[in-house]
Amino acid sequence: MNHTVAFFMKEKFLLYTISLPIIIWLPSALGEASADKLFLKVNTPDASISQNSITQNMIHLSKLDYKFEINATCREGFKIEAVSLNIADTRKSKTLKRMESNESFEIEMTVPAAQIPPITVDDLCTLEKQNDSSKVTTIEKVPSVLSVQAALLCSNEELSKMTYSSKSLDVVIHCHP
Repeated sequence: MNHTVAFFMKEKFLLYTISLPIIIWLPSALGEASADKLFLKVNTPDASISQNSITQNMIHLSKLDYKFEINATCREGFKIEAVSLNIADTRKSKTLKRMESNESFEIEMTVPAAQIPPITVDDLCTLEKQNDSSKVTTIEKVPSVLSVQAALLCSNEELSKMTYSSKSLDVVIHCHP
């Protein structure tokens, strides 16, 4: 047998022995990652401000109230133990030992002013002159003011599994005199 042929056969053997465990492991890992599901639906709160509260195009909000509709499911053989939500330094948890995994539920959270960063706004609540008419911008939707991190805890008698999700939180700002 030629040295070149022997080298290629040895290389092919190594390729199969290395790739086979990866091929077997990959589908089981992919199936495991997609088994538990956590979906969040959230309202967009309204905040009312006045011209006096705007300094250098920055505003500070007093508080924001969010209401989350949560739909969570665990993989077969596991039950929902709890769901936790975190926004800045505000945290709420709900223990769900008696709840069926296909039922949705709500969690309400209030984020205090000290945990909300200043928001940059351009020309909100300001008078603009255009073609001999005046216009005041009174409403602005500000995306991604905060974010929520959610965690779903699923367990059976032997194991506990965590699933995480995050979502950007918006706010609608209204100008009042």
